Amino acid sequence: MARIDTNVKSIRYPVPCDEKLTLLARKLKRTKRQLFIEMVDYFYRSKKDPADMNDEMLKSDLSRMGNRLVGFFRTQESELLVPIHGMTEEVLGKTAAVKGELKRIKEEHADLAKLLRENTKHAGEQLKLLTSIFDGLANKEEMRAGFRRIMEGYIKEREALGWSPSSGKKDELVRRFRQQIDKL
Repeated sequence: MARIDTNVKSIRYPVPCDEKLTLLARKLKRTKRQLFIEMVDYFYRSKKDPADMNDEMLKSDLSRMGNRLVGFFRTQESELLVPIHGMTEEVLGKTAAVKGELKRIKEEHADLAKLLRENTKHAGEQLKLLTSIFDGLANKEEMRAGFRRIMEGYIKEREALGWSPSSGKKDELVRRFRQQIDKL
């Protein structure tokens, strides 16, 4: 079967253009034929005019893209950034208020701690005073009991000796003696 050559067309172009095409093909690592086919496909699909060096279509596409991006950023700014900024300001304001409250609470806590220390010290002093009073009362009761024993011993001894005064006078003396000891 004979092979049919699909490469039946040829193009003639000047030598300086061939030099440029050769350099471009080397740079892009393609053959001149591959590069030419790709250039034709590119201009066919993009509908660009290779003679138009300014490429107005590209400029208008870039301009439209820039306008779309600016519009997108403005939308994002109004829908997201401005509300977020407002919420951030609100949170910062509340944070400052909370810091002020915490400082006030800390100062009050320090004042209360100082007052508690003073009250604890005062209560300790009161406890010592009450303890000494109760100890004194206990000692007083012990003294009364001791005096009572002494007096009872005195009375028994006196009875044993048999003093001559009358019994009523003796009882009156004993009663007065007991009252005086109780008044201690």
